[in-house]
Amino acid sequence: MIEPVLVLLFEAAALELGEAVLDLGCGRGVTTHEAARRVGSGGRVVAVDVAANLIETARAVPLSPGAAPIEWIVDDA
Repeated sequence: MIEPVLVLLFEAAALELGEAVLDLGCGRGVTTHEAARRVGSGGRVVAVDVAANLIETARAVPLSPGAAPIEWIVDDA
C-alpha cells in the first residue's frame, strides 16, 4: 500500500549508513529491502508483519549487495 509514496517516504526518513530500522507492517518487504539497501551492511533492519505468507514472500527476495541483514518476525505489532 505504501509503494506509491515510497520515494517520498525515504526522502523524509533520510536514512544513513549504519542506522537501525524497524519496519512495522512490512507486508511483502518492499520498504524493508529498500531500507536495508540504504543503511548498508553496517546497519540493521527488523521487519514485522502479522501475515506469515507475506513474510515468507519478503524473505524469499534476495538482499541487494551491501545491504543490511534483515530479521523477519511474524507477529502482531
